[in-house]
This record gives sequence, structure tokens and C-alpha cells, in this order.
Amino acid sequence: IFSPPKAQASQRNKPLQVLALGLSRTGTESLKRALEILDYDHVYHGFDFLKHPDQVLQWVPLLEQKIAGRKDFSAGDFDGIIGHCEAVSDLPCSALSSELLSAYPDALIITNHRKNVDDWYASYYQTVDPLVTNWWYSFLCHFEFEAYWARRLVCRVQDIHYHGDFKHRGKEGYENHYANLRAEAKDRCLEWTVEDGWEPLCSFLGKAVPEVDFPRGN
Repeated sequence: IFSPPKAQASQRNKPLQVLALGLSRTGTESLKRALEILDYDHVYHGFDFLKHPDQVLQWVPLLEQKIAGRKDFSAGDFDGIIGHCEAVSDLPCSALSSELLSAYPDALIITNHRKNVDDWYASYYQTVDPLVTNWWYSFLCHFEFEAYWARRLVCRVQDIHYHGDFKHRGKEGYENHYANLRAEAKDRCLEWTVEDGWEPLCSFLGKAVPEVDFPRGN
């Protein structure tokens, strides 16, 4: 319906050091803010594509190519979007976990998760899933340029994680995502929850523990 926004490609000008590849609603905002406190220069988060809608044009084709079976992703596919970032968190990066792990083999991996999958499911179902399933929002998106493309991105993320059916396959998708992530990340992976706070995170990253409380995001 809408022509895509014109993308403004960037180039990588600093190494990508940290891939926080946990699903949305697993402390991704808190982790983003924590990594920024630890002096990682720009931590990409789902908020970024909402602030910069032109980036959706770059993300959506990558997600749709993955769904179509493409295997030959490289850092060059991602640096045009996240070349200015030293770390990433949240969607859409979580939906391209395998591809990012392969593209950035020197990055450290954080598998941020929730201790209780039922709590995670309820949180996601109430906040993220309605962006896809709410009929009124879906209808309005056909008349609002940025909302249309943002919804399309979230739809593709849910196709990858939950086969397009979060209500019935959300928990299955959660378990599969983390099982695959742990198998692929192996010895460069930190298992972490927001409740763990600074100490294990800083130890894993080789950083001093800041003299501030751990940030709490939404």
C-alpha cells in the first residue's frame, strides 16, 4: 500500500562487541541502558526503528529473506543499519540471531531471559502481540505510513519466532529460541536475567561494576 521509506545506509565504524539476543519483554530496555552505562557506544533496540522509520526498509527485507530460506547473510547485510552500534538488544535482532552470530563471531552473547516463561508470555501477549492481532490497529495502519511499516516488521518477527501465532505457539517459540541460541553461542554466552543485576554482567564483559543502581526499564 505504502512505498517504503528511503533507507539511509551507514557503514561500520566501530566493532560490534555485544549481541543481547533475548526475546522482547526479557529486560531488553534495562539491558540496553545498562550497556550504555558501561560505555558501549550506541546499543541498538526496538526503539531505534520506531525513532528512525527509514531503517524498517532495511530490516523487513532481511527478515523476509530469512523466512524465504536465505542462508548467506554476512556482516555487510547488517552494517548498513547497525554499523554505528557496539551492541544490540531486542527485536528485530532477536529474530536474526543465527545470522548475527555468524556475521559477528567475535561478539559476546547475552541470552537475556525471564525466570518464569508464563510471566514472560503474559507480558508479551499484553504489549507486543496486539501490534499484530488487534484488528483496529491493523486497519489504521493502512492509513498511517510509519505504523504500516512498523507493524509489518513486527509481523515478520513473529512469523520467525512464533510461526505467526503467538497466542498458541508463543511458549514453544520461546523455548526453541533459547535452545537454539544456547547451542549456537556455546562458550561466548552469558545466561542472564534482570534480577541478576550488575555483577555477572560486568564479570562477563570485563567491566567494573558501576556505583549506580541497575537500571529498570519497561
